[in-house]
Amino acid sequence: MTLSQVYVNTRNSAIETEYYFPANDLGVFHSFKAIYQNRTVKGVIKKKEEAKKEYDEGIKKGHMMAYA
Repeated sequence: MTLSQVYVNTRNSAIETEYYFPANDLGVFHSFKAIYQNRTVKGVIKKKEEAKKEYDEGIKKGHMMAYA
């Protein structure tokens, strides 16, 4: 299954948003890609706890972050 979604932020500042992927307990991610203002961010698979910690630290520093 491939899922693509386009989201547009109409504000002049960054926002944090959540999206819940429609996957069952047998589903897994094998890749993640986000495109923002002609910049592509490719995901790296990590353990959940490590990924969440890195995400939170990046947000505190003002970086554009994605976490799945």
